[in-house]
Amino acid sequence: MDTILGMFGGGEGFTPFTESRAQEHYRDLYLSDQPTHEANWTHEAIAAAAGFAAMHAYEAHLRATGQPVSHGKMKEILAAIAAAEIDKLAETRGLDWVDRHRAKKLAEQQAHALAAERYGEYNTGWEYASAQQGPAREYDFYGGAPGMAHRAGMRKVEDTAEDTAEDTAEDTEEDTEEEDMKEDQVTEAVAMQAAILLPVATLRSSKAMAEEDTHRNITEDTNSRWTRERTTICNGA
Repeated sequence: MDTILGMFGGGEGFTPFTESRAQEHYRDLYLSDQPTHEANWTHEAIAAAAGFAAMHAYEAHLRATGQPVSHGKMKEILAAIAAAEIDKLAETRGLDWVDRHRAKKLAEQQAHALAAERYGEYNTGWEYASAQQGPAREYDFYGGAPGMAHRAGMRKVEDTAEDTAEDTAEDTEEDTEEEDMKEDQVTEAVAMQAAILLPVATLRSSKAMAEEDTHRNITEDTNSRWTRERTTICNGA
């Protein structure tokens, strides 16, 4: 990797950043609502951010056109996008102090180095871009915010994540409400069943007690009559 990056060092002693480091500068300059202090925005940091944006914009451009390109053409497109990104950054971020010519040369080196790191030294990125699920947008060299294609893709991912979280929360709330409703229905059904069965049980208990009283009275009457008959017989004897 160091060899690949070193190939693009140029005459200014600039060693392009790795993709992860370039992405950090990209996030700070492009995506952060509160970027680091302007004093930290060196030409190298700005070039790293623009080169990273150029690589992703190039991939979106390939997906939009649907046409593979030669290695030489890839380098031309990356250089042109990187230069355009420097102009857009300088204008949108108010970087009047930036030496645009120098920043563009560094951004071109950064974009070429990132492409070599990601696609392979002599590959064009066509296979890589085609296989990725990312935005497809032809690059607008004369308008639009810097890094628009990549920013749109990242915003879409963030929005999708937020929508998923909201849907999950709504589903959880609906499931909880449904469970509470089922519990209420079960409780109500139990109460209704109890209300029906209790009078029946009471009626059965009363009937049983009445039958027991009747049986006891019959038994007592029978015993009393039998006793009287025995007494009469004995007295007659």
